[in-house]
Amino acid sequence: MNIIKIKKELEEKREEIISFLKPSVEVERADLDDYELAHHYQVSEQQNSLNSFNQNILLQIENALEKIEKGTYGICDQCHMPIDPERLKVIPYANFCIDCLNRFPSKLISSSDQQEK
Repeated sequence: MNIIKIKKELEEKREEIISFLKPSVEVERADLDDYELAHHYQVSEQQNSLNSFNQNILLQIENALEKIEKGTYGICDQCHMPIDPERLKVIPYANFCIDCLNRFPSKLISSSDQQEK
């Protein structure tokens, strides 16, 4: 596992996500008819959802970069065993091994909602 390459990929992904994070646009409601207002709210909600998802991934990336610095990258947060390198190739910011995800899916999903989806 080439940690330098992984770190570079994570840093590039972090910058990409930061560039996508956008504040929601405020619109003067008095200027909009009902259809335009409804459309604005729909777009705003979609943007908020996307920003939330991207912020979640960003937190996971930051966590992975911190683990690289500490020398603990690639270790499962639950069982503390190595995460399969093939899994890390697909999800380089993965916090859990497949075995823990399969054994404790509800526990890990609810407790890691801010870390890994």
